[in-house]
Amino acid sequence: MQSRRKRKIAAIYLSLLLLFITGCNAERAQTSKDIKVVATEAVQKEHGVEYSRLSGTLTSNEETLISFEIGGNIKSLQFEESQFVNLGDVLANLEQRDYELQLEKANAAIQSSNASLSAAQANLEEATNGARSQERTQAVLNVERAEEAYKNATADYERMKRLFEEGAISSQALEAAKLNYINAENGYESAKLANSLVEEGVRPEKEKQIKALVNQAEAGLLNAQVSKEQAQLALEKTSLKAPFSGVITAKLASTGQLVGPGAPVYKLSQIDTLKVLLPVPDYQITDWEKGKEVTVDLYGEKKQGKVTNVFPSANQNTGTISVEVEIPNKDYKWFPGQVVKAEAKLKEQLGLFVSVEAVISTGTNNKPYVFLLKDGKAVKTKVTIGKLFGNRLEITSGLSEQDQVITKGADRLFDGDLVTVEQNEGTKKP
Repeated sequence: MQSRRKRKIAAIYLSLLLLFITGCNAERAQTSKDIKVVATEAVQKEHGVEYSRLSGTLTSNEETLISFEIGGNIKSLQFEESQFVNLGDVLANLEQRDYELQLEKANAAIQSSNASLSAAQANLEEATNGARSQERTQAVLNVERAEEAYKNATADYERMKRLFEEGAISSQALEAAKLNYINAENGYESAKLANSLVEEGVRPEKEKQIKALVNQAEAGLLNAQVSKEQAQLALEKTSLKAPFSGVITAKLASTGQLVGPGAPVYKLSQIDTLKVLLPVPDYQITDWEKGKEVTVDLYGEKKQGKVTNVFPSANQNTGTISVEVEIPNKDYKWFPGQVVKAEAKLKEQLGLFVSVEAVISTGTNNKPYVFLLKDGKAVKTKVTIGKLFGNRLEITSGLSEQDQVITKGADRLFDGDLVTVEQNEGTKKP
């Protein structure tokens, strides 16, 4: 009976041992199946850099509307939109005939004034010395010529007044005709007076009048010379020249069009340097100052710009503050109106940083944590986070240098999970 009891106890022990061995094997198989593949990185000190990334539209450094200073019909337009021009290039021309006529009349007025002055001077000499028979004949001829010049000048002046009222000529042309008329009238009066003096002889008061006419003729000659200079200047202004080198961004007139002084013909933009206004959030504005370097990107091509102005007030609608950046464009590859991306370094800070994906925070009341790799297991570790620099998150407490932080796969781990690290070449290690 005792022997049978011993056999029974032995059978129970054997059964328990088999159950234990089976359970251990099952647990080992389950554990191997649940080992999770992760990626890690070593915690180390590094420089975290905070960037500001904004966008804006390019504008020209200088832009102006080009127009004629005088009026007239456009004879030719030399350039089209998007064409480059150099300083001093002739952009357009007006019909010149009217202004050539003004110059011819100014020359004629000078000749007339010279003749009037010569006659007045001769009359003065005759009045002083007495007249001979041939001088009397010459005085009569002078009156006839002066009268003819006066009639022609009067008719020309009346015609120019009508043209001016119709808007066909400029005020300068009318003034030139008026001056010619006045000079001719003075010359005629001077010739008549001189002739009467030759015939009647001269008295002291008459001699004084002749001297006054000489002075008047000299003033008339000076005015005629000024009119000639004005006519020459007006003729030069029939050519419209580029005030600086740049690109034609708009053509605003057509050949044959009648334009007045100041009417825009072209829009000219200087693009060897471009500008962009960046809408900087007001909380960042203290990190922006004149001279700050900004990397500007257009379709992958990058250029270095510099801040030239920080505007003193915020936009009421957006709350941003405009910052002006100048960009060199000596190759003329970029154009006003294109939208660019801009990147500027704001702050740089030394500290412990990990990838954003390594830090887990669920809900507002839960503290952030990471998983450290220790002895093949994921160990949940609470951390305190600082600033975000790009995709790197500053860790102010909870980690030490060379800690192995789990990055890839951290979001599906539990504290104590067995893990294996995936290598770059595809192998795994526990």
